[in-house]
This record gives sequence, C-alpha cells and structure tokens, in this order.
Amino acid sequence: MIYSRAVTLGADADHKQQLVWLAAAGRAWLNRSYQEALLQFASAVEDTHRSGTLQALVSSEIERLGDDISYTPDRVVPGRVALYEDRECRLDLCALPAGDAETTTLLYSDASSVIYVVLDREAEILVSSYDAPTVERNDVFMPGARLDQLECRRVESFHTVRANSERLTAHEYRSDRPTVLARISLKKALPFVWGFERATLEAKLLYPSDVSASRTSLAMDFLKVSDHPRLPELCTNLLDSPWHFLRWKAIQFMAELDTESLDSLLARAIDDEHLDIRTTASRVLAGRT
Repeated sequence: MIYSRAVTLGADADHKQQLVWLAAAGRAWLNRSYQEALLQFASAVEDTHRSGTLQALVSSEIERLGDDISYTPDRVVPGRVALYEDRECRLDLCALPAGDAETTTLLYSDASSVIYVVLDREAEILVSSYDAPTVERNDVFMPGARLDQLECRRVESFHTVRANSERLTAHEYRSDRPTVLARISLKKALPFVWGFERATLEAKLLYPSDVSASRTSLAMDFLKVSDHPRLPELCTNLLDSPWHFLRWKAIQFMAELDTESLDSLLARAIDDEHLDIRTTASRVLAGRT
C-alpha cells in the first residue's frame, strides 16, 4: 500500500507544491490531448510518487483519525478526500474497497473529463469502461436508457485511466484488496449524476451533483414534518430555484399548505423551462377540467 509509515504533513511547502504540479499536469492533459501533455503528466505522477507526497497525506489522515475519532477531513464526500482544488480542477484520493460483492447500482461521475491513477503496487485492479447513453438533456430522466460496456482490463500500478468527451464514460473499479486511487477532474460538472442498475445497465435514478441542492430538499422535508412557520417563505423563494426538482417540490408543498391556489401554481408551472414540470402541470390541469 502507499501508506507504509506515518508521516506528518504539516505545512510542508514541497508537498503542497507537488500537488499543485500534479493537478496542473492532469488539467493540461485533459484540456489538450497530445503526446507531450501525456508525457508531462506521467512525469508529474512519477515525481509525486518519489517525493512521498501521497504517502505523507494518507498517513497523516490515518494518524489524525487514530488520535481523534471525531475528526472529519475537510471537503469530504463519501469515499473521497479532496487534496487540492482550484477554479478549473480538483485532485482527490478515492477509497476503493475489496470488490467481491457486486453492488446493485452502478453510478457514473458527473465529470466528463477525469483521470484516475492507480497508486497501489500490490493490489490487482480491474476497470470496466462503459459508454453513457445519449440523452437530450442531462436533467431529464429517461427510463430505459442504457450503458454500453466498452472494455474490461487490468490497470497496472501508476497507470492511468482517462475519460474526456462531451458525453460521459462510466468507469467501475474492482480491487482484490482495499486501496486508494488518485482522481483528477475538470470542473465541467453536469447538473445531475445518473444511476444505473448494475445487472441490466439500465437507468434507475438521477440526483443533483450539487450537494447543497440535496440538503435544501432535506431541509424542506424537515420543515414540513416539524410544521415550521418558515416553510411557506422557503417554498416561495424556491419557485425561482435553478434546480427544477426544487421548483416542483416547492409547488407541491405550497399546494398542500394552501398558501397559493393550485390553479395559480399550475399556471406558473406550465410555463416552466423544464420539460418534466411543464408536462406534469399540463396533465394535472387537464384532469381538473
């Protein structure tokens, strides 16, 4: 594994600069698909390995978790710790558990330009690549849309897997032992992440790539259950939300709370920019006449 001994990172400028260089080289390769950019990225990966930067980072996180069970690293999403981030890209460490058990849902990233780097010299890692379906809009769910498997191959230590296209390419990693990958992605996130049934590769769900949108939805549910007096105000503000599912949820809650007439709310919804809201509002109105 890459964390063979405990090292305290602290404010080591060399380690921080190494992360900046690695992220910049990855960003350049994703933005410019030519051999020189690939060679520069490969050199950055090798230098980062030799410098001990990743070993220090992982070891320091483990050391802190051992000392303080309540410690939570900054900017954490499940299975991922952000190491570096700027306006154009981010560099993460991603946890990869041993993968004998098949999951029921295969999720693919909201990032269309991403690099994964295998860091473990001992783990046997297999990657399956899938071509994502062509959909007219990322935020309009299409039941029956399917992933198409392109390949399945073993990825060697310090080798990379790169996806860079207008469409998304899904990657599923499986390892014979718990390990971590380095992940560099451009900030070209699409609004929603799609989920697919692993067995059939058919679309199952979608959820917002912006964590704050999901939190807002949960906050609405909490305010409703607790009968909070500020819920009508929040719903009114969310009628202009950039997230269509929050706009529709606000309309539904306001109708239940009777803060505005249903006909008035549906009249607003029928002019919404999102197809799903317009279609649903038209169907409800037709049933009322």
